[in-house]
Amino acid sequence: MPQQYKQKNDEKNIGINRAAARFGSKIKPRNLKETVLRLLKTFGNQKLLLCIVIISVFISTGASLFVPLTIGKLIDFISYKLLDKINLYILILLGLYILSAFFNWFSEFLVAKISQNIVSKLRRELFYQLEKLPLKYFEENPHGDIMSRFTNDLEAVSSVVSQSTITLFSSVITVIGSIVIMINLNFILTIVVMFSVPCIVLLSKIIAKKTVSLFKGQQKSIGAINSMVEESVNGLDIIQSYNQEEHILQQFKKANEDAFIYGKSAQIWSGLLMPLMNVINNFTFAIIAFLGGYLAIQGIITIGIIASFIAYSRQFIRPLNELAFTYNSLMAAIAGAERVFEILDEAIEKRNTDGLVKPLKGSVSFEKVSFGYDSKQKVLKDISFNISKGQKIAIVGPTGAGKTTMVNILTKFYSHNEGNIIVDDVDIKDYEYSSYLKQFGIVLQDSYLFSGTILENIRYGQPKATKEEVYEAAKFAMVHEIIMKLPKQYDTKLTYGGLNLSHGERQLITIARAVLANPSILILDEATSSVDLKTEKQITQAMRRIMEERTSFVIAHRLSTIKDADLILVLQDGQITEQGNHENLMKKNGFYAKMILYQ
Repeated sequence: MPQQYKQKNDEKNIGINRAAARFGSKIKPRNLKETVLRLLKTFGNQKLLLCIVIISVFISTGASLFVPLTIGKLIDFISYKLLDKINLYILILLGLYILSAFFNWFSEFLVAKISQNIVSKLRRELFYQLEKLPLKYFEENPHGDIMSRFTNDLEAVSSVVSQSTITLFSSVITVIGSIVIMINLNFILTIVVMFSVPCIVLLSKIIAKKTVSLFKGQQKSIGAINSMVEESVNGLDIIQSYNQEEHILQQFKKANEDAFIYGKSAQIWSGLLMPLMNVINNFTFAIIAFLGGYLAIQGIITIGIIASFIAYSRQFIRPLNELAFTYNSLMAAIAGAERVFEILDEAIEKRNTDGLVKPLKGSVSFEKVSFGYDSKQKVLKDISFNISKGQKIAIVGPTGAGKTTMVNILTKFYSHNEGNIIVDDVDIKDYEYSSYLKQFGIVLQDSYLFSGTILENIRYGQPKATKEEVYEAAKFAMVHEIIMKLPKQYDTKLTYGGLNLSHGERQLITIARAVLANPSILILDEATSSVDLKTEKQITQAMRRIMEERTSFVIAHRLSTIKDADLILVLQDGQITEQGNHENLMKKNGFYAKMILYQ
């Protein structure tokens, strides 16, 4: 399907690192509950694996929770010289470590599998949806934003499912388990540990308030650098031809300096968090040790309980930090999922899949056809004309007159709002979409070739064509000799868009592709407007051969190429102001005659 791509940058960086994820811009979904419920539905047949993961995390975390308690008991047994129990608890401790490690690995293994299954499913659904969306969607939405949803947003979902799922379950179980065990050991020491929580929360908020603007600035600066690099690569020939290398370099230095300043400041401030939290933690440990020592002297608790409490206080505080990080990552992932679901919820193009399937002969009639991209303004107004099988129709007019739009509604890329389009005495709405469109051959001004070999590109419309058929099509399009001069001939690998070939060579290959497809109706949209005169003659000659005995629509700015057309339609402001052959239109001395005169 031909598309006119609008290159726009709309890059969104979701977190630069762990600190950025905590203190950077909090990306939140607009509808949290609905998106979460829908995301959970994507788990589908992964629910059993998810249940196994939860059980595995519970066992792994539970085993870890009993380690400090076992160490405390072991310390008491050592102090009391109970050798039989020492050996037993060493074995228990070893078993807890092995149990925790195994189920931790097992849960991570399953989560990785779940994550890839879910993202693969979402990616497949998203790509399938994009294939079904109308051309209008791609013209109204920046391609950079669509690509961002395919990459950044899906990656955010994948990262959270694979990394944060275990962290979330483990942190919740650890916090609750640690509180229960600490209260059971000693309530007074538990209160001491709990007092450290508001201190940590307050410290996090103070630093976050300072770093959030810095990380936003860093993300914005990196986005500017990415845009500048992309523009410089794509427009390098223009930059060099105008001798603007130094100017671009200065712009890059400025953007790079901004990113450096923001990044340095953000990292310095965020880097303060862990040292200051360690101060709070160590202060808490000191209080536990001091108060615990006093209680031990009084015979209320043992040395082993003090050791257990210090370990549990560590286990209690660490998950709180993990939950803060996980929450922000989760919000980013849900926001990303929401953006993916926005595309999946777009109304797909209604295509007739049960319509008439038959070979087209090529007679076309437009009966008072009108079309507008929206209800406010019509692009085409009351278009009417009739052509017979095998005729050549030229469409001319100023830029924006509606020439390409006319052929786009003929090929059902857009649905016309009013009137009827009749092909071979059948309304085009009654044709089965795929079989109808397959009978059109389209050659655009911006010839597009896919990554792969020249052979694969010519075969694009007919994948099962033999090499001999491909060679014949290339000879017919007058590009066979050009291809044979290349080092690998038809096996030459093309880069993105076929940019390792000249524009004229790409154009001739697209004509060969159309020849091999053997279309009933041919559309040539300004196919010679961007080439030199010599190449134009080659392309024009190739086009004349392919147009023989085929209904052909030719959109052209160079009017010298369409003087032999059976019918010339002159479009102005979406209306046909003149129609006829070259001789008749020249006699009218109207807009067409003036266009010929100016050229």
